Amino acid sequence: MKRKRVAVTGIGVLSCLGIGKEQFWQGFLEGRKGFKTPSLFDASDLETKIAGEITDFDPKDILGKKGLVDLDRATTLLLSAIQFSLKDSGIDIADINELTTGISVGTTLASLSSLSEFDRKSIEEGPHFVNPSRFPNTVINSPASRAAIRFKVKGPNVTISTGFCAGLDALEYSLDCINFNRADRMISAAVEEMSLPAFFGFNKLGCHSGGISFSEGASSLVLEELSAGLAREVNIYAEVLGTGSSFYPFRLHKFHPEAKSLIEAMREALEDACLAPEEIGCLFADADSRRDADLAQTKAIKEVFGSHANELPVNSVTSIAGDSFSASGGLAMVAALGALARKEAGKIMISSSGPNGSSTVAIIASYN
Repeated sequence: MKRKRVAVTGIGVLSCLGIGKEQFWQGFLEGRKGFKTPSLFDASDLETKIAGEITDFDPKDILGKKGLVDLDRATTLLLSAIQFSLKDSGIDIADINELTTGISVGTTLASLSSLSEFDRKSIEEGPHFVNPSRFPNTVINSPASRAAIRFKVKGPNVTISTGFCAGLDALEYSLDCINFNRADRMISAAVEEMSLPAFFGFNKLGCHSGGISFSEGASSLVLEELSAGLAREVNIYAEVLGTGSSFYPFRLHKFHPEAKSLIEAMREALEDACLAPEEIGCLFADADSRRDADLAQTKAIKEVFGSHANELPVNSVTSIAGDSFSASGGLAMVAALGALARKEAGKIMISSSGPNGSSTVAIIASYN
């Protein structure tokens, strides 16, 4: 099968650094940290009392007032990011063949808050008194389904819940849909919301004391064939050159000290992109300040890039935007696209890996 040239033609993002790609990119340029005391719940009794919460967010300002009553926070964040990306790409799905547009969303904890609240009401007041309109929000594919309904996306619709790698896994799935003629264009998105159950869970696992600053965020990229974007005369942010993924099971909540899955995923992405390691100009790693994670990242970089590792600029969005779990890979993609837009690098590798042994890597480049 001849691989298609796939381009990014639209970007949408919301994070604790700001709402919209310009605020997000400016936050990185300024080194602005988005951590503060959460306002969505009371963290006074918890050991960790700061988080990367999105503030000054009113979905009505982005989506209008209609149809928001029964939506949870994760869904409104996702819809807002998609709205930004579609507008940025100049696409009105209603004006094209809706069956040729698909959506792929990476998320793992998006329904946790809705599920917890639904169960709490059921236990406290009895199942007969629970609001049935809240039940659809308790399933993990609810945000993607709501997005398809709102934006009339009738093509492939999938939710990928692979933890830390979900954002980049959603990107890889979107590329497959286009390459295998399942869709002409894909909305590749990722989302996680700030909620007490998720924050408390990470706290109990000791992740916060290990270095993680839990955050929320949403991203959306419009992907289409490069030729289609050029024909529409829209801005081409980047071309996706290749991806790679690997799973090497080790121990629950522990990163493999030899970083085997990340090394394999990096090499697979380089092979898929037909690139040598020294052709990568920048690496967006997913290091989140946990000692075993950072050591594994370092091991993988040195193993794959060899002597080029000494010259390769490496950064991580989690240092100022926090760790938004499944949304982190999507936010890293948006940050990398910002670096390309400012011509700070020609070819960029973005990596995600989790302590369960999974790793996913993508490579993007400026269009020439």
